[in-house]
Amino acid sequence: MKVIERKKIGILEVIIAVLFLLILVPSVLKSILLALASLSIITYSILKKNKINYKFILTSTFFFLYIIVTLFYSENVNFGVAKLFTMASLFVMPFVFSFLSKKNITSIFKFEKLYLWIFIFGVSLFNLIPFLWYLITQDTISEMIRNYPRSIMIDYGKYSIHPIYLSMHICIGIIFAIKLFIDEKLKFNKFVLVILTILLAFFLIILAKKGPMIALLIALTIWSFIKSKNYFKNFLVILLSISFLVVLPKTKNKFKELLTLKKIEKGTVTTSSNIRFTLLFDGFELFKESPIFGYGIGDYNDELKNKSESRDKFFIGKNYNTHNQYLSFLLIGGLPLICLFLYFYYTKIANALLMNNYLLLTVIVFYGVAMLFENILERENGVIFFAFFIIFFSLKKAQE
Repeated sequence: MKVIERKKIGILEVIIAVLFLLILVPSVLKSILLALASLSIITYSILKKNKINYKFILTSTFFFLYIIVTLFYSENVNFGVAKLFTMASLFVMPFVFSFLSKKNITSIFKFEKLYLWIFIFGVSLFNLIPFLWYLITQDTISEMIRNYPRSIMIDYGKYSIHPIYLSMHICIGIIFAIKLFIDEKLKFNKFVLVILTILLAFFLIILAKKGPMIALLIALTIWSFIKSKNYFKNFLVILLSISFLVVLPKTKNKFKELLTLKKIEKGTVTTSSNIRFTLLFDGFELFKESPIFGYGIGDYNDELKNKSESRDKFFIGKNYNTHNQYLSFLLIGGLPLICLFLYFYYTKIANALLMNNYLLLTVIVFYGVAMLFENILERENGVIFFAFFIIFFSLKKAQE
């Protein structure tokens, strides 16, 4: 299979290729690999006497720097510091990539197609290998379909991952596959991409996580309407996709939960949707009590926990977050923080539209919608990939 034309691959290209394989790296080694890759890029850039793009650093990290400030009015400093380390990719990625020159970026993006293939194969293997192993050694196909979401969360040791984050990686893989399919000329490559997309869609349906599915549909809808003027065809495809998800047994009940949302009180059924709805309500009540400063990166989670536990005994001993990144930022740093973050998002969207960079735009929209359902910037498997993909694909604009 011919993926790229013969080109000279240098150290930077190899480092980027490795980063696109992060999903295959155990969680305990991800930080170490990122540190080594970052040091390698910085060392290479210093030896080449590259100039640092300070504007890129500032415009990409100011909201994270504000989060650091909130630590100074937090009481639970240990928790706050731990969270800042988890979220450090929001600063590290822009800082490291700001060392690259325009020449470096041009050279790296000659292999963009290869990077996308690498990630697609990586996320496919991450799902397929353990699925086949359990299928061959102990479970039937129906048992695997039923148990897979639980298995990947508790049975895979250092490779264990929450289903919602694996679903997000799958969605990004599907986006990459569609991008490659659109640009691909070789029929065999197109065929392989179709097979891989079907495989990824199969695992996405098995995991049956509403948030990533909704985010993917919205992102692809916006992409298709911008790229194509055949609005009727686009609308029909999206409508069929939604109908397909709603009628599938695995996903139907998940979406039906949205029709019966209730706050958890005595006697309320504790579905995942009701839990999220209750946390959103409690989180917003907390925000109204401190809209300007929030509660700080150290205390926001304790405040939510206390609020939820006082509502119903179901929450006692549990450690839920808001399941909404925007609301979480409101609790951490109030209105100033959410405004800074939304401005960061606005600049990335504006750059993507200016450069006709539809892949970047689609990734931004996907994560933007996904953050309505999950605090992805507060978990390692969310923030690392968010920061890497958005910063990397915005590099074309960064050095111009």
